[in-house]
Amino acid sequence: MRSRTAFPFLLAPALLALQDQGAAHADPPPTASTVPAVQPATAVTGAGPAAGSTPPEAPSERPLGDLPFPTDPSKQPTPAEWASAPTVRLTRMGPAAAGCRAYRVREWIRFRCPHLTVSAISHLGGRTEGVAFWITPPKDSDLPRGGEVMFPIRRGDRRVFQILTFGAGYDGPFTLLPAIILQEQWLDGDPQPTLIAR
Repeated sequence: MRSRTAFPFLLAPALLALQDQGAAHADPPPTASTVPAVQPATAVTGAGPAAGSTPPEAPSERPLGDLPFPTDPSKQPTPAEWASAPTVRLTRMGPAAAGCRAYRVREWIRFRCPHLTVSAISHLGGRTEGVAFWITPPKDSDLPRGGEVMFPIRRGDRRVFQILTFGAGYDGPFTLLPAIILQEQWLDGDPQPTLIAR
């Protein structure tokens, strides 16, 4: 009986000879004289900010308690007041609320989530005085995109809101699911209020 194991051993020397022959005809490795030098980039006029300048920054958020809160209740802000209201930084903000912003006029807060598909907003607990919320009406056949909550922050207040969105669940693709919890409190002993979105 013949053995077939001798065939690979006969082929191995032929393959090595071909490999050595190919190496003799290969291009030599590049030297410093054959490698092109890196040319500095040329400036293009109008292609962006000048060298040494910084790009314009987005308006920064002010701390929530940056300005003192009034001791006496004030009227609800007008649309013109909200249009020029500064953005304020919440005490804590979770990743679910990353696209949301808070604005402050006197003791009034407007918490707005313009990019969230909002299905409902609920006031779960706390004082109802001055509370209002809106859901941006849908355009064409789209789902409602955006919603906001407005309320005053006064010493002794406690409030909890829940913003819901649509998602897959037991009721199908349009199940109401919690998206953001917004909590506000200003206990009597605290120097300033706490506002958390998570």
